[in-house]
Amino acid sequence: MNLGKNLDKLFVKFTSYINAILKLDEKTKSNYYSDKDELIYLPLSHIELLQKSIIKMYEKSDDPIAKGYMSKSNLEFILNYVKDMYDDSKPKETKLINKAAFVFYNIALKHPFADGNKRTSIIACNAFLESNGYSIRYIPFRDSRKFIIEVAMGEKSELECQKFIKKHISKYTISKKMREIINKLNKIEP
Repeated sequence: MNLGKNLDKLFVKFTSYINAILKLDEKTKSNYYSDKDELIYLPLSHIELLQKSIIKMYEKSDDPIAKGYMSKSNLEFILNYVKDMYDDSKPKETKLINKAAFVFYNIALKHPFADGNKRTSIIACNAFLESNGYSIRYIPFRDSRKFIIEVAMGEKSELECQKFIKKHISKYTISKKMREIINKLNKIEP
């Protein structure tokens, strides 16, 4: 199995994932949280869906795949705590990068899932960025894989994750329809 091609497929698949989520019914949208700077945070259920999709993609590999959680409370902590992290960061893009790095770093390092934590960490990071009008540009597989492994092993810091994201981030234009959906999300109480 060519891991580079599979990781590329993951990025392509999840690049459009957030757009699909934002079109879901009002009941599902109520799970989102938006802060005073209009940053949108993904709920636990959507991170779980990302991880399940990743595991499903690798089920037929030669490696055994473990399903479920190691510590659901670790993931809940990460997703709740990120809402309060770096609120004083300026400009807004810096705040976004710092929060994305927090999600990336902590999912990779704290291993909330039984399997797929490194893949979930970068995909969840990118999903958070995408929901806020940014995305991680293409990263050569060898570079991204090495970096993610070093994060998971505790060899890279959260600050290094911030630098990594800053180096590979790009802004994209949010359509008028998506902006309307985001504005509706901003009016929803957490």
